[in-house]
This record gives sequence, structure tokens and C-alpha cells, in this order.
Amino acid sequence: MNSVFNQNSFYLICFPDCCVEVSEIFIFLRWPFSRIHFNFSCLFQTRYYISSREAGAKYFNTWTRSHRAIENNLHWTLDVVFGEDQSRKRKGNAAQNFNTIRKIVIVLLVNEQHWKASKKRKRLKALQNHHYRETLLKI
Repeated sequence: MNSVFNQNSFYLICFPDCCVEVSEIFIFLRWPFSRIHFNFSCLFQTRYYISSREAGAKYFNTWTRSHRAIENNLHWTLDVVFGEDQSRKRKGNAAQNFNTIRKIVIVLLVNEQHWKASKKRKRLKALQNHHYRETLLKI
């Protein structure tokens, strides 16, 4: 990540039961988000969440950080193993279709336990060796 400073603070707004038609919604979250990059440009966003869980700001802060970590790790894996950021598939649904195929392949590579290697090395071996590819696909 290329940011120097990341400011996060949650604002919780609890709805009284009489004001909300849907009784499952307890909390509305407002999250003003700012990030200052190395080149001193600023990014200001406000993100909104609705939750049915009665919890404090600390819980929601922990939850969103862990959720973002999962998404960032998946994006990093897709980029390192498949070079997804360099992909030029733009026509029709090609980008979405290939993204789905890449995610399926990642699951196959993670579940393969016969050869202990990185996902990238396993992918390259599957490209070169049809026996290993059949092992991955369980054919």
C-alpha cells in the first residue's frame, strides 16, 4: 500500500425501534475515511454500513479491517499468480468470466497437497505437465 497516513473512525447511529420500519436494522454506520499518499495527495471518502448486530465501534472497526485484509490478500494473489492487473480482457463478459476461472484455479492450487510449492510454481507446472494438470483437476 502506498499510503503514509490512514485515518479511520466510526460513527454509530442507533435507531430507536419506533423510527425504523424494519426491526432487524439496529445500527447505521458512517465511516469518514481519509488517506494521504506519499506524493501528498489526499483521498477523502465516506463509507456507509447498515448492521443488524448490536455492537460497539471497536467491533465494527475490527470487522471492516479484517474484511479488507481478506479482499487485499485475494487481490494480491490474483495479481501475483495470474498477473491480473496486466490483463487486457475487456470485451463483453470476458473479464468477469476469467476472474471466476482464476478464483476456481486458486482453490484447486491451494487444495493440492502432493507438491509443496507456491501457487505460481504449481500453476506453471500445470501448464507444462499434463499429468500434474490432471491431478489438479482430479481427472
